[in-house]
Amino acid sequence: MSEFLRSRKRLISILAPTLFGIFYMFLVMFNLQQSVWQGESYGAYLTRYDAGQIWQFASDSNQPPLYFWALKLWAHCFGRTDFAMRFMSAFCGAIALMFAYMWTKYKYGSKAAILGSLLLSFSPILVRYGREMQPFMMALMFVFAAMYFLQLAIDNGQKRWWLVYALMVALGLWTSYYTVFAFLAQGVYLCLVYGRTLFRRKTFWLSFAAALLLFVPWLPSLLGQLAQRPTASAGISLATLTDFWSQSLIYQNSVNLTAGALLLTLAASVVLVVLAVRYRLGLRLLLCNILVPLAVLLLLSLTPWGLSLLPQRIIYSSASIALLGGIATVIATNELSLRLAKRRRKTPPALWRRPRFVFASCAVVLVATSLCGLCILQDYGNYNFDTGKRYSAKLLAQSIASAEGTDRAPIIVESPWLYYDLSFYDTPEQQSFFLGQNLDAKDGLLSPLRQAYFGRIDHLDKFLAQHEAVWYVGAIPAKGGDISFPLAGYTASQVLTLSYEHDGHQYEAIRFVPE
Repeated sequence: MSEFLRSRKRLISILAPTLFGIFYMFLVMFNLQQSVWQGESYGAYLTRYDAGQIWQFASDSNQPPLYFWALKLWAHCFGRTDFAMRFMSAFCGAIALMFAYMWTKYKYGSKAAILGSLLLSFSPILVRYGREMQPFMMALMFVFAAMYFLQLAIDNGQKRWWLVYALMVALGLWTSYYTVFAFLAQGVYLCLVYGRTLFRRKTFWLSFAAALLLFVPWLPSLLGQLAQRPTASAGISLATLTDFWSQSLIYQNSVNLTAGALLLTLAASVVLVVLAVRYRLGLRLLLCNILVPLAVLLLLSLTPWGLSLLPQRIIYSSASIALLGGIATVIATNELSLRLAKRRRKTPPALWRRPRFVFASCAVVLVATSLCGLCILQDYGNYNFDTGKRYSAKLLAQSIASAEGTDRAPIIVESPWLYYDLSFYDTPEQQSFFLGQNLDAKDGLLSPLRQAYFGRIDHLDKFLAQHEAVWYVGAIPAKGGDISFPLAGYTASQVLTLSYEHDGHQYEAIRFVPE
């Protein structure tokens, strides 16, 4: 295999990252058309506004705006379907994988890049969040791009690479605040590489100043968000860390693992920990990517400003675990081959000491774990991991649209959160609306609805005077009974048996007509 790689080195360096990116997008393409949920539909709703309004709404919702701008541009180019808009995350994940391949090849060689990228391409957690219309994969793309350009800057010392690195840092911060922990990890890595001389290097300060300068326009919004953030500690326990590890490896909480999945997870954990400890000096950047964000979040959880530990928010740590497994396996195999070559043993070593056995056993365990995770992922489909609930807004919208005798009556949604979901599936023939009086005046995520110039009903009687019938989607009373229409003089003419569970409430769609 080594001879094959050497003879076709240039061709492989071009084809391999492209093929891995295509393979990753192929895996992600399944389930892209499942129903959107509130975390996704909020971002899709923002794309209806212009860039300045998106800036304002992102500021109100404690998020940076770059992802929403990119999503708006993507939707303008490729359409507003669930498949098209979700595919942006798949595309960003493929670009991130290509940067991971280039960084690994540059630092560890082609074999490590191939195995590491293979494990990364079907890492279950990367496949899962490549299917979601949220900024996680875009943030991963900038973090891995920053890794690559940082390595070039360290090795070549040229200002241009330090400035490109600063640009990637700034873009990452404009995409997700959680990338700050990845860049902090890269700062720790720089300290390990340069030691005390780091702070005497002009290129480092030039890069730092450039990244800060690029982020300055958003600083007032960030400071305002920090001032309004509630002081609620989000404790991180041993169970939280265990779940993070098991989700990263096999996309399942540790307490829910079956016997087979548990054995695979334990075997992969042993392989990763042993290799990481043995070759820690050569894997410092990846280990920093994994350990520094976890350590910082753990410390923050002890303060009133604690942040929760969710794998998707620090997805670069989960991705680094997969990449570390591939790289460390190749390093261990190469070291063993060199050791045997120096000894020039006439008798072959025991099976477990042979390089091919080490490579095959480690690779098989890691690949099998990822494949098991993909099976678990396929069984779950696209759903909210925090609640374990599937969302069916798309099915509800389709059921209303196809209900006999509706004449495309408008849909009035009681909950503004559910409106975000249903409005994604609006058509020119049938639109969703929400009641303006149901808006929470304090929740920043509802800011787009408070200033909405479409879909909002402030005077229900005037609105109903223009329509012979309407669909009303409301919460079923906790004590049972029928859903009541918010205005007297209307009676139910058609009830959909399909119910929709959202935000802890059960919703039902009923067609109302005047009495």
